[in-house]
Amino acid sequence: MPLYIKNEEVADLAARVARELHVDKTEAVRRALELQIEALGQRETLADKIARLQAQVKADGFKRMPDEKAFMDDLSGDI
Repeated sequence: MPLYIKNEEVADLAARVARELHVDKTEAVRRALELQIEALGQRETLADKIARLQAQVKADGFKRMPDEKAFMDDLSGDI
C-alpha cells in the first residue's frame, strides 16, 4: 500500500530523514514511528510515578515542620 503524505512540511521532514538514513521515505517513516512507539512504551506511568514517590517518602520518613503543631492547634482552636 503506498504512503501518501499530503502535508509538504511533513513530506520534507520524511525526505530529510530518508536522506540521512539512506533509505526511501516509507522506510524513514516506518523507523521514525517505531522509535516513537518504543519511546511511548518507556514512559513512566502515573502509577509508577506514585509508587516511586511513595517509596521515597517511606525511605525519608515522615517529617513534621517544627512549628506545625502550633499551627494545627491554632486552626483547631486548642490552646
